[in-house]
Amino acid sequence: MVMPTAAHPYAQRREMPGEVPAGILVATDGREQSDAALRAARALLSGGPLGVLTVLPPHATCDASEFSESAELLDAVARQALVESQLRRVLGDSVETWIEVRSGYPPTVLAQSAAAHGALLVAGIGRPRVIDRLHGDESTLRLIREARSPVLAVAPFAAVPPQRMVLAIDFSEASLLAARLALALAAPRAEVTVVHVAPRGGEIARSSGAVRYRSDPERALDNYVRSLPRSFDVRLKSVVASGDAASELLEIATREAVDLIAIGAHGHGPPARVTIGAVATRVVRCATCSVIVAPRNGVDN
Repeated sequence: MVMPTAAHPYAQRREMPGEVPAGILVATDGREQSDAALRAARALLSGGPLGVLTVLPPHATCDASEFSESAELLDAVARQALVESQLRRVLGDSVETWIEVRSGYPPTVLAQSAAAHGALLVAGIGRPRVIDRLHGDESTLRLIREARSPVLAVAPFAAVPPQRMVLAIDFSEASLLAARLALALAAPRAEVTVVHVAPRGGEIARSSGAVRYRSDPERALDNYVRSLPRSFDVRLKSVVASGDAASELLEIATREAVDLIAIGAHGHGPPARVTIGAVATRVVRCATCSVIVAPRNGVDN
């Protein structure tokens, strides 16, 4: 079900170098944990209305006869009112917005909408405390697993646009896309640490796309950093670490008090459609900053 709304172009954001989505779509269910996502989406807009999508989960009824279109409509009206109240509370009356209310399994509906419109999907990272996410709040991870377009999971109180960032590079297409997206969102004079966590022996895997640098990850990373599009006098430094990839990335992000980690989703074979890889999963679960995740094969995956 879709609530009737006026015509609403997807919100346009700043011109971004490289392969990036065309607009922004922010997901909310009206609760406080999505307040930061709304603020972030507003900060990234260059003009036009802010597009807001909210999804009602399917009714849990034992008998289909218990469900009626009028009940669904009442739920949709109530959800729209809740989101409108949240928008006034968080953004005030100065930001033009449109709201679309849909029904279905929220991660799937959100992911399909973002992919259909080539949009960057902005959502809250989940519960503010890492321990709460570890104990079962998997809503953001479910969304990222379903997504075929980039997802920006926004942490409370993280600076937007980000002033400090970690770009996690393993030379896969997904990690390179995540890096380009993050740089396109960066604040003027942002400080960016480009990190490659080398596997045992210091070699880049043959499947990484960096075959000619198999025995020299430092050279591979330096060459990549020189090729990155940049603007606003962004300051870049490269770091080659070794050990457990997720642990190293989270440690560097904590040490440097970053606002954002950029990482690519991974997966191999048919199960790739229901997983984003162990490293990305741990980063989203455990990060105290925002995380942008690029899909494994872009929106066409």
